[in-house]
Amino acid sequence: MVIATATLKGQVVIPAPLRHKYHIHKGSRLAILDGEGQIIIKPVPKDPIKAAFGFIKKVKGQKSPLEALMEDRVFEAKQ
Repeated sequence: MVIATATLKGQVVIPAPLRHKYHIHKGSRLAILDGEGQIIIKPVPKDPIKAAFGFIKKVKGQKSPLEALMEDRVFEAKQ
């Protein structure tokens, strides 16, 4: 655990080892979340679409989410 001190403006320095580990550089965007008595700081990927690639996996023996969506669209268009 690392302890940091907040400045008068509420600024906190992220320790260098964590900045290197999570590739946080000058200008990096960070999401700040409030949840269950915690403040969570998460790096925001430069390209969220590219970062989400492969997030939804196809289950063996089932249709992929894209295939299911396309079938639903075709079904809805026929009605």
